[in-house]
Amino acid sequence: MDDLRTLLRQILDQGYLLSLASVDESGPWVSDVIYTFDGDLNLYWISQSESRHSKAFVTNPLASGAITVVEKPEGKGIGLQISGTVRMLAQIPANSLALYTKKRKGETQWIPSAGEVWYRLTPSKFDLIYEPLFGFTKKFLILT
Repeated sequence: MDDLRTLLRQILDQGYLLSLASVDESGPWVSDVIYTFDGDLNLYWISQSESRHSKAFVTNPLASGAITVVEKPEGKGIGLQISGTVRMLAQIPANSLALYTKKRKGETQWIPSAGEVWYRLTPSKFDLIYEPLFGFTKKFLILT
């Protein structure tokens, strides 16, 4: 299991966009967000509080997402599928701002705009796709 966690962290570190799925009264919706993560594999991002996915998480915190590192047809597929719950945060998580800023702009400072709020996806399950090691066989990590 520690080996899977190591691979998960590598993919999370290499990735840039999380394709995040939410559901509201109009149905399912997918949004791409730039993310960062912590040692417990929680994912964090900033979004406008009035965006469709942000509003959806207020009434339905269940979420799923996907991160793909290799997209080239001739390359080996590496990626994650994630399910869990989303929560709006009252304050910026420790170390997240610096990591987010580096991923987003390559800078060391990021000042959120008015209406931007931090969110956390607490994963309950990861499906790991790591073709170089496992071919097309998925590996799973269920978190409690």
